[in-house]
Amino acid sequence: MKCHQCGKEINKDNAIQIKPRIYVCSADCEQKYKAKNVQSSQKESKKCDDLIELKSYINQLYNGNVNWGLVMRQIKSFKEEYGYTYKQQLWVLKYAYEVKDMCFEAQGIGIIPWLFKEAKQFYSQLSSVRKSLDNVDNLCYDTIIINKKQEIEDMFE
Repeated sequence: MKCHQCGKEINKDNAIQIKPRIYVCSADCEQKYKAKNVQSSQKESKKCDDLIELKSYINQLYNGNVNWGLVMRQIKSFKEEYGYTYKQQLWVLKYAYEVKDMCFEAQGIGIIPWLFKEAKQFYSQLSSVRKSLDNVDNLCYDTIIINKKQEIEDMFE
């Protein structure tokens, strides 16, 4: 049998069992294996959260009247064919609805591939504007107080 972390040949009697049929050769390999699996499970959890957020937004766009069979096929297709993450798909829909003020009457989210580059450019520009505004905090402003009453009195003298 082989260590699941380093691949070294090990004897089952001396191996450390992590799960059924998963063994490692040392405590060091056990820690590395567990750390790697925690990271991958966190990534999977984030993907799941992103999908839930995307589905929730789509449900909101269509006021609960969603053809989920069609929409889920489209989400999967955009992920596999174009490599769009769930988060990217969500942001394209937000761009279409909140920025471009498009209405979603037809079923489905087929607009995503058509607007992806445009939305990406928009959010890229938005990000650079936000970064440049961060530098504005360093500017100094002088405040001038104008006494209107005094100006009116001076005007008639």
